[in-house]
Amino acid sequence: MRFGFIGDHLEWVLRQIVNIIPGGNYAIAVLIFIVIIRLLLMPLDIRSKRSMMRQAKIQPQVDALRKKYEKDPQKMNMKMQELYKKEHVSMLGGCLPILISMPLLFAMFAVIRDISNEGTVLMLLDIKEHLDAGEMDYRPVLQSFLWIKNIFQPDSVFSTVMPEAAASVNNALIGMRESTSVYTAEMLQTAKEFLASETYAAWAAEYGNTAWYKGNMMGLWNMTIPMAFNGWCILPPLAGLSQYLSTLLMNAGNPQQNNANSPAGSTGKIMKYFFPIFSVFICFSSNAVFALYWVVSAAVQSVQTYFIGKWIEKREAEKALKEAQQA
Repeated sequence: MRFGFIGDHLEWVLRQIVNIIPGGNYAIAVLIFIVIIRLLLMPLDIRSKRSMMRQAKIQPQVDALRKKYEKDPQKMNMKMQELYKKEHVSMLGGCLPILISMPLLFAMFAVIRDISNEGTVLMLLDIKEHLDAGEMDYRPVLQSFLWIKNIFQPDSVFSTVMPEAAASVNNALIGMRESTSVYTAEMLQTAKEFLASETYAAWAAEYGNTAWYKGNMMGLWNMTIPMAFNGWCILPPLAGLSQYLSTLLMNAGNPQQNNANSPAGSTGKIMKYFFPIFSVFICFSSNAVFALYWVVSAAVQSVQTYFIGKWIEKREAEKALKEAQQA
C-alpha cells in the first residue's frame, strides 16, 4: 500500500534529497526530510496550539454550561456552539496536526519499506555477482548510520546485518512490489532465489549470521543473538520515549484531553500509553531508517510544540498588556 499520490510524492522528494547527499545515505536524507516536513506543517501546529489555548481559556465557561444545562443536552450543545463561535474556538483545530501527520506517517512507512527492499534486492544481486565470480570473501558496502551497520535492517541485537537466508526469504522482502523504477520482476525473483540458496546461507554464516546465543526468556520468547548483530536496540525505546513526550506536550493545553471525566479525556489517557508502546513495537520490527524517521520526527515535533507554546504565550501576554494600556 503506497497511499497513492501522497506516497509517490513523498518518495520523489526523499529520492531528490538522497541525490544531493554525498554517498546517498538514506538516514541523513530522512533527517533533512523531517526538517522540511515540520517546517511545512508549522502553520498548522501554530493554529492547533492557539486553538487548544483558547479552549483552555474558556473551559470554566464550558464547565458552567454543562452544569447549568445538565438535564437538557440539546440546549447545552447549542449554548456551547454559541460560546465556541463567539470565542473563535474550533473543536477540530487541535486535531489538525494529528489528522495530517498520521497519513504522512503511514505513507512514509510504505515508502521507506519499498526503499529498504530495493536496497536489499540490489545488495543481494551485487553479492551474487561477486560470489558467482568466485569472490567468497566479498563484503558489500552498506548504508550505515552511527551504531547501526545496515539501515535497511532493524536496529536490534537480535537482527542480523545481512538478511537471513532460506526460511526468512519472505520476511526479508516483505511487502516487496514486483517491479519499480530501480529493479524488474526478474531481478526480484533472482534475489529471492539467491536469498534461499545454500551459497548465500554459507556466505551469510561467514559474515556473522550464525547464532552467538540461543535461549528462551521466561518460556515465552525464543531469543537468538547473531554473531554480527545490526544495532544496539537504541531506537525502539527512544521511539517510545519521544512519542510519550510528544503526546504530553500536544495535550498540555487541551482541557478536553486532560479532563478524565470526558470521553476525549478517557481516550487521551489510553492513547498516551498506547502510542509509546506501539512505537516501541513497530520500531523494533521495522528497518532502522524508518525507526529513525519515527524517533526524530516525534522529537522534533515535541521541541517545536514547546517553543510554539512559549511564543504564543508571549504574544498573548504582549497583546493583553497593550489592550490594558489603551483602556
